[in-house]
Amino acid sequence: MISPQQEIYNKVMEICIGLTPNTYGFLPYEEVGYPMVYVGEPCSFDEPNKTAIFGRTTQAIHVYHNDPYSRWEVSEMMNSILAKLREAKATYNYSIHILNSQQRMFAEKAENSKQELLHGVLELEFHFSFKGGK
Repeated sequence: MISPQQEIYNKVMEICIGLTPNTYGFLPYEEVGYPMVYVGEPCSFDEPNKTAIFGRTTQAIHVYHNDPYSRWEVSEMMNSILAKLREAKATYNYSIHILNSQQRMFAEKAENSKQELLHGVLELEFHFSFKGGK
């Protein structure tokens, strides 16, 4: 069975790819289209129990744009991702729902470049529980 963290990551990737083909599980080395989504760092917290599988997972989702004046586009993408993930009620093996969300945005220089990027970060905390019966 796949871990809850991996199933939630897969669901996040599926939703982000549905919103933009410029979605990656890594930071690409080559030039890409913008806005670009990077599904980043997950972290899981299993809650001990003798018979049930449940807990929490956090997932960071990064949205980049190469035009620092396109703040609305980054904000719109983060809000679309959040809305779609709030609609998602399950992965293959787990029931899920979002407990908390946090958004922040800042400008940064692209690595090995003078190009300035707008960088939005959406951090989500999911609760998961095993659906059972499989």
